[in-house]
Amino acid sequence: SKVGAGDSMVAAFAVNLEKTDDLEELLRCSVSAGTAAVTTRGTNLFTKDKYDEIYKQITVQELK
Repeated sequence: SKVGAGDSMVAAFAVNLEKTDDLEELLRCSVSAGTAAVTTRGTNLFTKDKYDEIYKQITVQELK
């Protein structure tokens, strides 16, 4: 559900900010966590496997 999706997105950004300052990587991590949260039923937390599945599918492109 959408419950906690924003929190998951911000948490992923914060955790990965300690590891990198690559904005593309931070965006991929954040969107993966938010999307994983939205695709998980109820208020349950998403799994690492779900996060990884989504992360692999995300690409970042600059809009012109």
